[in-house]
Amino acid sequence: MQKSRAPDSVDKALAGSFSMVFENILSSPLDVAKTRYQLATNKAGSVRLTSILLDIWKTNALWRGLAPALTMQVPRGALKFTVVDQVLRQASGIPGSGFLAGLAAGAVESVMITPFECIKVRLQSPDFNPQIGTSTAGGATSSTALSRVSSGGARRALKELLAQEGAWGLCRGMEATLWRNSLWNTVYFGLQPLLKKALPSETPSFVLGTVAGAAGSFFSTPVDVAKSRLQDARGRAPWAVPAIAVIWKSEGILALYRGLTPKLLRLGFGGGVLLCAYDTALSTLAMARA
Repeated sequence: MQKSRAPDSVDKALAGSFSMVFENILSSPLDVAKTRYQLATNKAGSVRLTSILLDIWKTNALWRGLAPALTMQVPRGALKFTVVDQVLRQASGIPGSGFLAGLAAGAVESVMITPFECIKVRLQSPDFNPQIGTSTAGGATSSTALSRVSSGGARRALKELLAQEGAWGLCRGMEATLWRNSLWNTVYFGLQPLLKKALPSETPSFVLGTVAGAAGSFFSTPVDVAKSRLQDARGRAPWAVPAIAVIWKSEGILALYRGLTPKLLRLGFGGGVLLCAYDTALSTLAMARA
């Protein structure tokens, strides 16, 4: 019986692209809900997750913002897992190398994805286009607010963003994205080897990814809230830390964890799907190219 060879860098890049695309398709509805939660202000934060998901379902917005998200996932996945692989190779034997690999991957991918994130956040916002549907007073979520028609989709959102802010508008929130992705990837890739040692060897990769993804979500949520506000052009401060301070002062500390539930579901579940899909794709490629 022919044995599969060890996966190389090309296999890992391809598996990374596939796993990122697959994970984003499955978890897109939760990503929309997370963004809407984070853009809500004042009393809107008390809206139930089920209500937001129901409104998103009724307005056919379950996969809103998926086009720009998927556009970036192929190169992003290849880049992310290539960087992780290379750092782990260079830092082999060094304690905590997984944390270092995640930090490097998160920092590098942030530069690539920020323009796509700007478009995605605006598409997912309930009041990006005031002519079609604006949010109610205080940012409360309503059926009218969620009924923005997405004609033109990402192309239209890009055109409006460039008309309002110019090319630099595509870089809005890059520093916040850098903080968010660096934090999440550091925890996600750093915890995995520790979990493998602590848990039974037969623990499924989905469980490992879910725990690591949920942990990363908890640490990165405050800066993710700031990023969403900045990229929706609501941020009164241009940088992540001042934006976090403004949100804390005006809305309270709990506002920094607004959208935590859908984010835990999104990146906990998504983290499990990502690792499971990556391992499956990697083993499949290795066998096919044996």
